[in-house]
Amino acid sequence: WVKDKKIKVIGMYLEEFIDGKDFVDIAKAYPNKSIVILHPGETKESQKAISSHTGSLAGSSDTIRAGLSQAGIIQVDSVEKMFNMLKMLSFSKLPNGYNTAIITNAGGPGIITTDLVVKSGLTLADLGSSTKSKLRKILPAAASINNPIDVVGDARSDRYKAALEIVDKDKNVDSILVVLTPQIVTQIEDTAKLIINFSKKSTKPIIPIFIGGKYVLPGLERFYDNKVPAFQYSEEASYSLKKLTDYSIFKTESKKKPKQLPTARRKPKNSAVIKLHTKKSPSVLPQKVVQKLAREFNLDTPEEELVHSPSKALQFAKRVKYPVVIKASSEDVVHKTDFKALFLNINSDEELLRKYSKLKTNIKKKTKVKNPTLLIQEQILGGEELIIGANRDGDSKVYKDGKGFGHLLLFGKGGIYTEVYRDTAVGLIPLTVPQLEKLVDITNVSKIIRGTRGKKPLAFRPLIDTLKKVQTMLLTYPQIESIDLNPLILTEDRCIVVDIKIFLSK
Repeated sequence: WVKDKKIKVIGMYLEEFIDGKDFVDIAKAYPNKSIVILHPGETKESQKAISSHTGSLAGSSDTIRAGLSQAGIIQVDSVEKMFNMLKMLSFSKLPNGYNTAIITNAGGPGIITTDLVVKSGLTLADLGSSTKSKLRKILPAAASINNPIDVVGDARSDRYKAALEIVDKDKNVDSILVVLTPQIVTQIEDTAKLIINFSKKSTKPIIPIFIGGKYVLPGLERFYDNKVPAFQYSEEASYSLKKLTDYSIFKTESKKKPKQLPTARRKPKNSAVIKLHTKKSPSVLPQKVVQKLAREFNLDTPEEELVHSPSKALQFAKRVKYPVVIKASSEDVVHKTDFKALFLNINSDEELLRKYSKLKTNIKKKTKVKNPTLLIQEQILGGEELIIGANRDGDSKVYKDGKGFGHLLLFGKGGIYTEVYRDTAVGLIPLTVPQLEKLVDITNVSKIIRGTRGKKPLAFRPLIDTLKKVQTMLLTYPQIESIDLNPLILTEDRCIVVDIKIFLSK
């Protein structure tokens, strides 16, 4: 279908994606084809989530959504939405932006449509002063010249036409929704005819919404016969226009040459040890190896040391100064806070010895480890707790055979309440630097990172560098099934990775 020159739009119903990466690559290779996919089943109950914060946040539906989105594929969740989008892509003009004007002959439906437009992610266009002045001249005194534009209930087709001609010329308007309800003098068929003719001349999408069931059927039938996408309800029109606008913006952006290419795989330095720990089922990577990878990819980490005795812990604390943190190593306990395997704000030798003993006891009770290794770190004070994570879709050969989507990179608000905040964004790697920046800016925590309420901005560039390094690590070692950097602490000048968990699998 993508090679058939006669086909402009492709609609597909797909229940699963076996060759996800190959599918996305093919879609990217044919940017002139519009693709709509109905993919049912947002849940994946049959698969046990990887035991990491990232696993519980980014499931397969997120992976599919990210993959399709990055290829410009429109995903819908119902047959009705699918056919609406197929009509829009086949017959509507593409908008240049999200600014939408509403023309209506009834106040209530106009207000409802306004709500739906804004909720969908579109923007209510701010009409220019010249547009308002012209509207005031041709509309009755009771009419509203603000957006939504109310041409009032006695509007005939000529009033709709006059309003359309004025609004269409406004440079602030990217698309127009025309709402009609059947009233005593409403010319349903005539209004439909003028919209059909006007939409042919306009460079903007003109979307009719004829509300009134059987009373507006003559108008709707004219739209169908003339291949003008029309709707009976504002909900479906707003949804479809937002999807169409997203697609249009994607097409515009994708034509621009990227300033920087995505991070590439590099020659691995720890292949042998990674191979040694890679098994068929997911296995946690020992802390020593995690530290090797952190050094290999130059991640900024706190002063830390794996210790086997209280005396070694005291020596470390004397060297780095208090306060310090002591916790279980990743291979012994994955979620340290849940198992009371983490102690913060240790400020004296006496407290360190006491917490050291308590921590060992806690680990022995919760695990089968008889002599656990503990990790002691300098404590990083201040800063914002964030998370970077990733889950792999497919096996470790995904970047060679295309069976799966690859790694889904996650960024967001971190710490022990990651799942509570649920302030995260995801993208399939490899991502360019602008795409990584967008990933950060999608989240609410980005407002704190950029500086808000008089506070100084945090280290944005080191954060982007850390995302790049993690991405490179995943491409270099595709055996990594999941990775969880939580928390990493962002200060005004550093992005410090405090805790790293890595799971490997073939």
